[in-house]
Amino acid sequence: MIDSIKNDLIFICNEYQDSADKVATTIGKAASDSKKITKISAILRYAFPTKSADELYAILEEILIQKNDALSRVASYEYDDKKKYCDLDDINKKIKNQISLAFQARKKIITDDHLDKAFHHYLGMIDRHIIDRHKTKAKENKLSISIDSLILVLETDLEDISKDYLAYKFKERFSYQIDQYMSDEVDYPDAGNDQPCNLQAACAILLALHPRELWEHYRSFSPHLLLDDASNTSNAFTYNDEGIRLYLLKILHSVDIASSAPNAARYQFTYRSSTPPFQNFLPTTITNNGRFDLTSKQMHSNPCLSELLYEIENLIHCGETDHIFYPDAEKNTEAPIEIDADQRLKRTETFKSISVIPLNKAKIKLAK
Repeated sequence: MIDSIKNDLIFICNEYQDSADKVATTIGKAASDSKKITKISAILRYAFPTKSADELYAILEEILIQKNDALSRVASYEYDDKKKYCDLDDINKKIKNQISLAFQARKKIITDDHLDKAFHHYLGMIDRHIIDRHKTKAKENKLSISIDSLILVLETDLEDISKDYLAYKFKERFSYQIDQYMSDEVDYPDAGNDQPCNLQAACAILLALHPRELWEHYRSFSPHLLLDDASNTSNAFTYNDEGIRLYLLKILHSVDIASSAPNAARYQFTYRSSTPPFQNFLPTTITNNGRFDLTSKQMHSNPCLSELLYEIENLIHCGETDHIFYPDAEKNTEAPIEIDADQRLKRTETFKSISVIPLNKAKIKLAK
Protein backbone atom coordinates (compact mmCIF):
# COMPACT_ATOMS: atom_id res chain seq x y z
CA MET A 1 0.00 0.00 0.00
CA ILE A 2 2.82 2.41 0.88
CA ASP A 3 4.56 1.76 -2.46
CA SER A 4 1.32 2.42 -4.31
CA ILE A 5 0.84 5.75 -2.52
CA LYS A 6 4.47 6.71 -3.20
CA ASN A 7 4.07 5.99 -6.92
CA ASP A 8 0.96 8.17 -7.06
CA LEU A 9 2.72 11.04 -5.28
CA ILE A 10 5.77 10.79 -7.57
CA PHE A 11 3.52 10.94 -10.63
CA ILE A 12 1.59 13.95 -9.27
CA CYS A 13 4.77 15.84 -8.37
CA ASN A 14 6.54 15.05 -11.67
CA GLU A 15 3.44 16.12 -13.57
CA TYR A 16 3.42 19.47 -11.80
CA GLN A 17 7.17 19.98 -12.13
CA ASP A 18 7.35 19.12 -15.86
CA SER A 19 4.16 20.79 -17.03
CA ALA A 20 4.24 24.21 -18.70
CA ASP A 21 0.57 24.72 -17.86
CA LYS A 22 0.61 24.04 -14.14
CA VAL A 23 -3.05 25.05 -13.71
CA ALA A 24 -4.03 21.99 -15.78
CA THR A 25 -2.17 19.57 -13.49
CA THR A 26 -3.61 17.56 -10.62
CA ILE A 27 -2.04 19.94 -8.09
CA GLY A 28 -3.02 23.03 -10.09
CA LYS A 29 -6.67 21.97 -10.25
CA ALA A 30 -6.70 21.20 -6.50
CA ALA A 31 -5.55 24.77 -5.77
CA SER A 32 -7.94 26.35 -8.30
CA ASP A 33 -11.56 27.47 -7.98
CA SER A 34 -12.70 25.06 -10.66
CA LYS A 35 -15.64 22.82 -9.81
CA LYS A 36 -14.92 20.20 -12.47
CA ILE A 37 -11.83 18.47 -11.13
CA THR A 38 -10.61 14.88 -10.82
CA LYS A 39 -11.13 12.77 -7.73
CA ILE A 40 -7.45 13.03 -6.73
CA SER A 41 -7.54 16.83 -7.07
CA ALA A 42 -10.68 16.90 -4.95
CA ILE A 43 -8.96 14.84 -2.24
CA LEU A 44 -5.98 17.23 -2.18
CA ARG A 45 -8.28 20.24 -2.03
CA TYR A 46 -10.27 18.73 0.84
CA ALA A 47 -7.06 17.95 2.77
CA PHE A 48 -5.42 21.34 2.15
CA PRO A 49 -8.21 23.81 1.29
CA THR A 50 -6.15 26.99 1.80
CA LYS A 51 -2.88 25.98 0.13
CA SER A 52 -1.59 27.31 -3.18
CA ALA A 53 -0.32 25.01 -5.93
CA ASP A 54 3.34 25.60 -5.00
CA GLU A 55 2.57 24.96 -1.32
CA LEU A 56 0.80 21.71 -2.19
CA TYR A 57 3.79 20.62 -4.28
CA ALA A 58 6.15 21.38 -1.39
CA ILE A 59 4.00 19.37 1.05
CA LEU A 60 3.92 16.32 -1.23
CA GLU A 61 7.69 16.54 -1.77
CA GLU A 62 8.24 16.55 2.01
CA ILE A 63 6.11 13.43 2.29
CA LEU A 64 8.15 11.68 -0.41
CA ILE A 65 11.52 12.46 1.21
CA GLN A 66 10.03 11.50 4.62
CA LYS A 67 10.52 14.95 6.05
CA ASN A 68 6.81 14.57 6.81
CA ASP A 69 5.78 11.32 8.59
CA ALA A 70 2.48 10.93 6.71
CA LEU A 71 3.51 7.68 5.02
CA SER A 72 4.84 6.07 8.19
CA ARG A 73 1.53 6.80 9.91
CA VAL A 74 -0.40 4.75 7.36
CA ALA A 75 2.14 1.92 7.21
CA SER A 76 0.82 -1.55 8.03
CA TYR A 77 1.44 -2.68 11.61
CA GLU A 78 4.05 -5.43 11.84
CA TYR A 79 3.37 -8.14 14.42
CA ASP A 80 5.98 -9.97 16.45
CA ASP A 81 5.95 -12.80 13.89
CA LYS A 82 7.02 -10.23 11.22
CA LYS A 83 3.67 -10.50 9.46
CA LYS A 84 1.79 -7.36 8.47
CA TYR A 85 -1.54 -9.14 8.64
CA CYS A 86 -3.37 -11.26 11.19
CA ASP A 87 -5.15 -14.52 10.42
CA LEU A 88 -8.63 -14.74 11.93
CA ASP A 89 -7.59 -17.84 13.86
CA ASP A 90 -4.71 -15.92 15.46
CA ILE A 91 -6.55 -12.76 16.57
CA ASN A 92 -7.31 -13.93 20.11
CA LYS A 93 -3.76 -15.25 20.60
CA LYS A 94 -2.19 -11.98 19.46
CA ILE A 95 -4.46 -9.88 21.69
CA LYS A 96 -3.60 -12.04 24.71
CA ASN A 97 0.07 -11.76 23.85
CA GLN A 98 -0.18 -7.96 23.92
CA ILE A 99 -2.00 -8.13 27.26
CA SER A 100 0.78 -10.37 28.57
CA LEU A 101 3.42 -7.84 27.46
CA ALA A 102 1.48 -5.06 29.22
CA PHE A 103 1.34 -7.15 32.41
CA GLN A 104 5.08 -7.82 32.17
CA ALA A 105 5.77 -4.09 31.89
CA ARG A 106 3.77 -3.61 35.09
CA LYS A 107 5.61 -6.50 36.79
CA LYS A 108 2.36 -8.36 37.46
CA ILE A 109 2.07 -12.10 37.97
CA ILE A 110 0.76 -13.65 34.75
CA THR A 111 -1.41 -16.77 34.66
CA ASP A 112 -3.56 -18.22 31.89
CA ASP A 113 -6.61 -17.54 34.02
CA HIS A 114 -5.58 -13.92 34.56
CA LEU A 115 -4.98 -13.40 30.83
CA ASP A 116 -8.32 -15.03 30.01
CA LYS A 117 -10.20 -12.77 32.40
CA ALA A 118 -8.51 -9.61 31.13
CA PHE A 119 -9.23 -10.66 27.55
CA HIS A 120 -12.92 -11.25 28.28
CA HIS A 121 -13.09 -8.01 30.23
CA TYR A 122 -11.96 -6.18 27.09
CA LEU A 123 -14.47 -8.13 25.00
CA GLY A 124 -17.18 -7.01 27.43
CA MET A 125 -16.10 -3.37 27.11
CA ILE A 126 -16.29 -3.61 23.32
CA ASP A 127 -19.64 -5.38 23.50
CA ARG A 128 -21.10 -2.67 25.76
CA HIS A 129 -19.63 0.02 23.54
CA ILE A 130 -21.20 -1.42 20.39
CA ILE A 131 -24.61 -1.68 22.07
CA ASP A 132 -24.39 1.90 23.40
CA ARG A 133 -23.25 3.20 20.00
CA HIS A 134 -26.27 1.60 18.35
CA LYS A 135 -28.56 3.17 20.93
CA THR A 136 -27.06 6.64 20.36
CA LYS A 137 -26.27 6.43 16.64
CA ALA A 138 -28.56 9.38 15.84
CA LYS A 139 -26.57 11.72 18.10
CA GLU A 140 -23.79 13.90 16.70
CA ASN A 141 -21.32 13.20 19.49
CA LYS A 142 -20.18 9.60 18.97
CA LEU A 143 -19.27 7.58 22.01
CA SER A 144 -15.69 6.44 22.35
CA ILE A 145 -13.66 4.14 24.60
CA SER A 146 -11.13 6.18 26.54
CA ILE A 147 -7.53 5.03 26.74
CA ASP A 148 -7.73 5.49 30.51
CA SER A 149 -10.46 2.85 30.78
CA LEU A 150 -8.32 0.42 28.76
CA ILE A 151 -5.31 1.02 30.99
CA LEU A 152 -7.45 0.65 34.11
CA VAL A 153 -8.11 -2.99 33.21
CA LEU A 154 -4.38 -3.64 33.28
CA GLU A 155 -4.04 -1.96 36.66
CA THR A 156 -6.98 -3.77 38.29
CA ASP A 157 -6.90 -7.05 40.19
CA LEU A 158 -9.08 -9.14 37.91
CA GLU A 159 -9.25 -12.21 40.11
CA ASP A 160 -12.58 -11.00 41.52
CA ILE A 161 -14.48 -9.98 38.39
CA SER A 162 -16.22 -13.36 38.21
CA LYS A 163 -19.73 -12.12 37.50
CA ASP A 164 -18.92 -10.04 34.43
CA TYR A 165 -16.19 -12.42 33.32
CA LEU A 166 -18.48 -15.45 33.40
CA ALA A 167 -21.25 -13.51 31.68
CA TYR A 168 -18.95 -12.47 28.82
CA LYS A 169 -17.60 -15.99 28.55
CA PHE A 170 -21.15 -17.35 28.48
CA LYS A 171 -22.16 -14.98 25.67
CA GLU A 172 -19.18 -16.18 23.67
CA ARG A 173 -20.23 -19.79 24.17
CA PHE A 174 -23.89 -19.04 23.48
CA SER A 175 -22.89 -17.42 20.18
CA TYR A 176 -20.70 -20.43 19.39
CA GLN A 177 -23.66 -22.80 19.90
CA ILE A 178 -25.70 -20.69 17.46
CA ASP A 179 -22.93 -20.95 14.87
CA GLN A 180 -22.77 -24.72 15.38
CA TYR A 181 -26.52 -25.06 14.94
CA MET A 182 -26.68 -22.88 11.82
CA SER A 183 -23.77 -24.70 10.18
CA ASP A 184 -25.49 -28.08 10.64
CA GLU A 185 -27.28 -29.05 7.41
CA VAL A 186 -29.62 -31.38 9.30
CA ASP A 187 -30.76 -28.87 11.93
CA TYR A 188 -30.53 -25.84 9.66
CA PRO A 189 -31.07 -26.85 6.01
CA ASP A 190 -30.86 -24.23 3.29
CA ALA A 191 -34.50 -23.29 2.76
CA GLY A 192 -33.76 -21.79 -0.65
CA ASN A 193 -36.16 -18.91 -0.21
CA ASP A 194 -36.21 -15.35 1.04
CA GLN A 195 -38.53 -16.02 3.97
CA PRO A 196 -37.39 -14.44 7.26
CA CYS A 197 -35.69 -16.89 9.61
CA ASN A 198 -37.21 -17.24 13.09
CA LEU A 199 -33.87 -18.24 14.60
CA GLN A 200 -31.93 -15.35 13.10
CA ALA A 201 -34.55 -12.87 14.30
CA ALA A 202 -34.65 -14.33 17.83
CA CYS A 203 -30.86 -14.52 18.12
CA ALA A 204 -30.49 -10.95 16.88
CA ILE A 205 -32.57 -9.88 19.88
CA LEU A 206 -30.68 -12.08 22.33
CA LEU A 207 -27.18 -11.28 21.10
CA ALA A 208 -27.92 -7.55 21.21
CA LEU A 209 -28.26 -7.90 24.99
CA HIS A 210 -25.48 -7.06 27.41
CA PRO A 211 -23.77 -10.32 28.50
CA ARG A 212 -25.22 -10.01 32.01
CA GLU A 213 -28.73 -9.62 30.57
CA LEU A 214 -28.23 -12.59 28.25
CA TRP A 215 -27.10 -14.64 31.25
CA GLU A 216 -30.30 -13.73 33.12
CA HIS A 217 -32.35 -14.78 30.07
CA TYR A 218 -30.49 -18.08 30.05
CA ARG A 219 -31.49 -18.63 33.68
CA SER A 220 -35.16 -18.23 32.71
CA PHE A 221 -34.66 -20.65 29.79
CA SER A 222 -33.34 -23.17 32.32
CA PRO A 223 -35.70 -23.21 35.34
CA HIS A 224 -34.57 -26.77 36.12
CA LEU A 225 -30.98 -25.65 36.70
CA LEU A 226 -29.63 -23.80 39.72
CA LEU A 227 -27.53 -21.17 37.95
CA ASP A 228 -25.91 -18.86 40.44
CA ASP A 229 -22.88 -16.93 39.20
CA ALA A 230 -21.62 -16.75 42.77
CA SER A 231 -20.86 -20.45 42.45
CA ASN A 232 -18.93 -22.39 39.84
CA THR A 233 -20.99 -21.31 36.85
CA SER A 234 -18.48 -22.61 34.31
CA ASN A 235 -19.62 -26.13 35.21
CA ALA A 236 -23.22 -25.17 34.51
CA PHE A 237 -22.23 -23.88 31.06
CA THR A 238 -20.47 -27.13 30.19
CA TYR A 239 -23.31 -29.22 31.57
CA ASN A 240 -26.05 -27.57 29.56
CA ASP A 241 -24.37 -26.82 26.22
CA GLU A 242 -26.56 -29.53 24.72
CA GLY A 243 -29.63 -27.87 26.21
CA ILE A 244 -28.86 -24.76 24.16
CA ARG A 245 -27.60 -26.51 21.04
CA LEU A 246 -30.16 -29.32 20.75
CA TYR A 247 -33.29 -27.91 22.37
CA LEU A 248 -33.47 -24.15 22.92
CA LEU A 249 -32.20 -23.22 19.44
CA LYS A 250 -34.54 -25.76 17.85
CA ILE A 251 -37.48 -24.08 19.59
CA LEU A 252 -36.35 -20.58 18.58
CA HIS A 253 -35.94 -21.84 15.02
CA SER A 254 -39.36 -23.49 14.87
CA VAL A 255 -41.69 -20.99 16.54
CA ASP A 256 -42.92 -18.02 14.50
CA ILE A 257 -41.04 -14.92 15.61
CA ALA A 258 -44.22 -12.90 14.99
CA SER A 259 -45.68 -14.37 18.19
CA SER A 260 -42.68 -13.39 20.31
CA ALA A 261 -43.27 -11.07 23.24
CA PRO A 262 -39.91 -10.44 24.94
CA ASN A 263 -40.10 -9.10 28.49
CA ALA A 264 -36.74 -7.38 28.95
CA ALA A 265 -37.62 -6.16 32.45
CA ARG A 266 -38.04 -9.75 33.66
CA TYR A 267 -35.27 -11.17 31.44
CA GLN A 268 -37.71 -13.39 29.59
CA PHE A 269 -37.87 -14.13 25.87
CA THR A 270 -41.40 -15.46 25.58
CA TYR A 271 -44.11 -16.08 22.99
CA ARG A 272 -47.71 -15.02 23.55
CA SER A 273 -50.93 -16.39 22.10
CA SER A 274 -52.95 -13.91 20.07
CA THR A 275 -56.37 -15.30 20.97
CA PRO A 276 -58.06 -15.95 24.36
CA PRO A 277 -57.03 -17.32 26.71
CA PHE A 278 -53.94 -15.16 26.32
CA GLN A 279 -50.99 -17.12 27.67
CA ASN A 280 -47.20 -16.84 27.76
CA PHE A 281 -44.96 -19.60 26.39
CA LEU A 282 -41.34 -19.82 27.54
CA PRO A 283 -38.82 -21.84 25.47
CA THR A 284 -36.52 -23.97 27.61
CA THR A 285 -33.29 -25.96 27.61
CA ILE A 286 -35.06 -28.88 29.30
CA THR A 287 -33.50 -32.01 27.83
CA ASN A 288 -35.51 -34.81 26.32
CA ASN A 289 -34.47 -37.56 28.75
CA GLY A 290 -37.92 -39.06 29.28
CA ARG A 291 -37.76 -38.55 33.07
CA PHE A 292 -39.92 -35.54 33.83
CA ASP A 293 -40.10 -36.58 37.47
CA LEU A 294 -36.38 -35.75 37.71
CA THR A 295 -36.89 -32.44 35.90
CA SER A 296 -39.74 -31.62 38.28
CA LYS A 297 -37.53 -32.28 41.30
CA GLN A 298 -34.82 -30.08 39.81
CA MET A 299 -37.28 -27.23 39.35
CA HIS A 300 -38.64 -27.60 42.87
CA SER A 301 -35.09 -27.35 44.25
CA ASN A 302 -34.47 -24.05 42.45
CA PRO A 303 -35.03 -21.23 45.00
CA CYS A 304 -35.35 -18.69 42.17
CA LEU A 305 -38.25 -20.51 40.51
CA SER A 306 -40.97 -17.97 41.37
CA GLU A 307 -38.81 -15.22 39.88
CA LEU A 308 -37.92 -17.16 36.73
CA LEU A 309 -41.45 -18.37 35.95
CA TYR A 310 -43.41 -15.27 36.98
CA GLU A 311 -46.60 -15.04 34.84
CA ILE A 312 -45.56 -18.04 32.72
CA GLU A 313 -48.36 -20.50 31.91
CA ASN A 314 -46.47 -22.80 29.52
CA LEU A 315 -42.95 -24.18 29.22
CA ILE A 316 -41.94 -25.44 25.76
CA HIS A 317 -39.75 -28.55 25.58
CA CYS A 318 -38.63 -30.84 22.74
CA GLY A 319 -40.15 -34.03 24.15
CA GLU A 320 -43.28 -35.80 22.93
CA THR A 321 -45.54 -35.74 25.98
CA ASP A 322 -47.42 -33.15 28.05
CA HIS A 323 -46.70 -32.64 31.72
CA ILE A 324 -48.20 -30.54 34.46
CA PHE A 325 -45.90 -28.87 36.94
CA TYR A 326 -47.11 -27.48 40.26
CA PRO A 327 -44.56 -24.91 41.50
CA ASP A 328 -45.98 -24.90 45.04
CA ALA A 329 -46.69 -28.62 45.33
CA GLU A 330 -43.91 -29.26 47.86
CA LYS A 331 -44.80 -26.35 50.09
CA ASN A 332 -47.00 -26.79 53.15
CA THR A 333 -49.75 -24.19 52.91
CA GLU A 334 -51.87 -25.62 55.73
CA ALA A 335 -51.55 -24.10 59.21
CA PRO A 336 -51.18 -26.57 62.12
CA ILE A 337 -54.52 -27.75 63.51
CA GLU A 338 -55.42 -25.90 66.69
CA ILE A 339 -56.67 -27.61 69.81
CA ASP A 340 -60.48 -27.74 69.87
CA ALA A 341 -60.57 -26.50 66.31
CA ASP A 342 -63.34 -27.52 63.90
CA GLN A 343 -62.28 -30.93 62.61
CA ARG A 344 -64.41 -30.75 59.47
CA LEU A 345 -62.43 -31.02 56.23
CA LYS A 346 -61.47 -27.73 54.72
CA ARG A 347 -61.48 -27.09 51.02
CA THR A 348 -57.97 -27.73 49.72
CA GLU A 349 -56.42 -24.74 48.01
CA THR A 350 -55.76 -25.35 44.31
CA PHE A 351 -52.10 -24.91 43.38
CA LYS A 352 -51.14 -22.88 40.35
CA SER A 353 -50.05 -25.20 37.55
CA ILE A 354 -47.70 -24.71 34.61
CA SER A 355 -48.07 -26.78 31.48
CA VAL A 356 -44.88 -28.31 30.09
CA ILE A 357 -45.81 -28.93 26.47
CA PRO A 358 -44.09 -30.37 23.39
CA LEU A 359 -42.80 -27.97 20.74
CA ASN A 360 -45.30 -29.09 18.07
CA LYS A 361 -48.25 -28.52 20.39
CA ALA A 362 -46.94 -25.07 21.34
CA LYS A 363 -46.67 -24.11 17.66
CA ILE A 364 -50.30 -25.10 17.09
CA LYS A 365 -51.52 -23.09 20.10
CA LEU A 366 -49.54 -20.02 19.09
CA ALA A 367 -50.74 -20.22 15.48
CA LYS A 368 -54.42 -19.90 16.47
